[in-house]
Amino acid sequence: MLAAGNDGWEVAQAVRQRNELIPIAVITGWGEAVGSNEQKNAGVNWVVTKPFTAERIGELARRSEPARAQR
Repeated sequence: MLAAGNDGWEVAQAVRQRNELIPIAVITGWGEAVGSNEQKNAGVNWVVTKPFTAERIGELARRSEPARAQR
């Protein structure tokens, strides 16, 4: 269960527990400090570091389309 004060990793993990197929991207200002273990443990598909472009978000949306089509 989520409560006020949960961080993005906890939110992502809660979403993943409810739905294994939904694509999840986390946006962070921590850049390379984000470890692959955090990403894996939360079930996150992509980590987007700040600053990012609209093109980057569009690319991720296009990459998620095949996953949505398989449902």
